[in-house]
Amino acid sequence: MMMGTRQADIEDELGFQLKAHSFGVKSVTRSTQENHSLNIVLLEDVTLKVSLTLRGYSLVSYAPESLPPPLVAAFEGLHLRHFETLEALLHTASPRYREAFQRSLFDKLTRVKEAQEEEEQEEEEEEEADPEEEEGQR
Repeated sequence: MMMGTRQADIEDELGFQLKAHSFGVKSVTRSTQENHSLNIVLLEDVTLKVSLTLRGYSLVSYAPESLPPPLVAAFEGLHLRHFETLEALLHTASPRYREAFQRSLFDKLTRVKEAQEEEEQEEEEEEEADPEEEEGQR
């Protein structure tokens, strides 16, 4: 029974990853050939086959065999490593993913800051309006 639960957990994780990283890759799809694998097309036009096991994410293969020069160093020994998260693997493999991640994070932080500033502005306006109401009641 425990094995079935682990398999279900892996399937749930893969489903989550299909959506979570779409901002920084061209596409993420489940592999139809192997269980617990994803096919990921990087922004650099390199296709990765990534497997998820209980040890983590690992690179199974990539195409084309001849990598663009900026990726050669990043891919050296990559297939020998296991990563705790898909994000960590993508950060290591793709400079353009890192850039997209940073942009996405910056955009989210900007939205949070703007929402806080709006909230503060509304509070200030309410505070300014309150004394006038009190004077009108006197």
